[in-house]
Amino acid sequence: MARNRTFRVFISSTFEDFQTERELLRERVYPELENFCKLHSATFEAIDLRWGIPANSAEDLDIVSICLDEVERCRKLSPRPNFIALIGNRYGWRPLPATIPANIFNLLPPEAKQTITKHYTLDDNAIPPTYLVNKKTLTAPGIENKILQSIRDAIDKSNRLREFENYFFKSATHLEIEEGIFKPKIEDIEDHFFACFRSIDDFNGRVDKSQINSFSKKFIDVKNEDGLTHDTDAEVWLNRLRSDIRTKLKDNLHQIGEYRTSLDELSSDKAIPYIESMCLDIENWLKKMIVEELNELDQVDALEMERLEHEKFKRARNQTFGGREALLKKIKQKYGKTNNGKAICIHGEGGSGKSALLSK
Repeated sequence: MARNRTFRVFISSTFEDFQTERELLRERVYPELENFCKLHSATFEAIDLRWGIPANSAEDLDIVSICLDEVERCRKLSPRPNFIALIGNRYGWRPLPATIPANIFNLLPPEAKQTITKHYTLDDNAIPPTYLVNKKTLTAPGIENKILQSIRDAIDKSNRLREFENYFFKSATHLEIEEGIFKPKIEDIEDHFFACFRSIDDFNGRVDKSQINSFSKKFIDVKNEDGLTHDTDAEVWLNRLRSDIRTKLKDNLHQIGEYRTSLDELSSDKAIPYIESMCLDIENWLKKMIVEELNELDQVDALEMERLEHEKFKRARNQTFGGREALLKKIKQKYGKTNNGKAICIHGEGGSGKSALLSK
């Protein structure tokens, strides 16, 4: 896998309940890592989209695709380390999907299809055909949650397939973590990410309505049913996410930081010990991984670096390659097994796709 001396790390968490932690990371940890990398002729970039998403993108349901695109960029540019997950007692925002592939729509029960056709339009020109949300139908307060709940209820009455989960059940943070932690297959290693699990003692066990107020609701999932109540369905998904991460790291549990705190501690104006500890753990782990990666990189000779760059170029071109089946078939038939020592010349106008064809 192609490597360079830039370390681009995506920071994933629910937003409101981790504001203090992310602020401390920005003020203390990131500058330290930037200076640390400079000393090693490298570059550190923290991707924290709390400061990078235009307001209208969040309102237009584009935030999820923006975040997932950034996770993918970090993974491509910096094989390791490239991802930090901060997970507390809150599962987070579960967005209405901006797009629904037609093959997913076709699997849905009739009631869910009826709801979707009221708020989505089928784009037959897309490949594959896709239903696009009609944002003009989403002006009423709380309408997105009502649409999602209607679709979930219809699915639960029928048959909940795993194919539905990414579109109608998982939170935006869960989707980020899946993209950053579970999706990549990087040379059979799992050391490209670090997960921080924060547990608030007040929420250990059943959460009573009396525990939920204007401050505590920032740290837990709530829903409006006769006042604010704990969203136990979100809690089930949160526990599943934590369990999946533990399973993935069963042989590398040192990549999980465990922290405990309380609402009283979180509401204090004084320095919070757990946050200091967490930031130090993240800093030390990132430094360790950066040094290991740079040591590997320094052992690669110039010829190998050139080969790796060609591999990177090949993968980039293949990602968006389409068509040319007839030409590919002709080349394979004539030169697939042996070219008898003859050179193959691919020629054409600039921008006609020669490099993409060769990479294929």
